[in-house]
Formats: sequence, structure tokens, C-alpha cells
Amino acid sequence: MLETMEAWSGIVLLIITFSILISVIFMAIGAKIIKIQNIRMRNIFHAGITASILTFSVAVIGSALPFVDAVIGFGIGLFIALFVIIHFINTTLEKTLIVWILNITGQIAAVLICSFLFIGGIKDFLTII
Repeated sequence: MLETMEAWSGIVLLIITFSILISVIFMAIGAKIIKIQNIRMRNIFHAGITASILTFSVAVIGSALPFVDAVIGFGIGLFIALFVIIHFINTTLEKTLIVWILNITGQIAAVLICSFLFIGGIKDFLTII
């Protein structure tokens, strides 16, 4: 049982790391496309790391609660990530919303890619969270 838990925790950490990487790439592309002035890559990197860790933390807490599912927790975490992105990327609300939407796209893409590559499907991923 312990070996199985260690294997799953390694896979979840891999998914979180991949999610951070993909969301930072998507957010950087979005910031360059919409031409956010005075944006540093460091701010995008911090926003991506914080938003990803926060999203997965809320998803894990949501899956532990009996009335909240992991998917609902993931959605709540993505909504809370908006305020993290607003904090790190100091620009207009419209530009921040575009970067946030690209963050959501990156988070979902990372979860789908990793769940199919390493776990076998999204259904199995949701059962281990």
C-alpha cells in the first residue's frame, strides 16, 4: 500500500510541475501577444507557480471534503488564481483576464496531457486526488 501511495504522490508532483511549466509558458505568450507594458518574466513565473500550487491545493482540499468534488475544487482554485494573477501582473482588468484565461487553458492542458500519459485517463486521476 505504501509503495502505491509513493508512486501516486510522485505522479501528482510531476503533474503539478508540468502544470507550472505549461501555465507559465501560456501566460508569457499571452502577455507578449496583448503587449503588457513593463512586465517582467519574473512576475509571470511567480504568478504561474503560485496559481498552480494554489489550484491544486484547493483541488486536494475539495476532494477531501464530502460535499465538494475534486473538479469543483479545481474550478474554485482556478477562480482564486485570478486574484493571484491580478496581484503579480499589475495591469488593466481586461489584459489580466486574458492572461488568466490562458492560465486556465494551460492548467487544463497539463492535467489532461499528464493524466493520459502517466495514469491512463482523467477518471483515474480524479480518483487519486
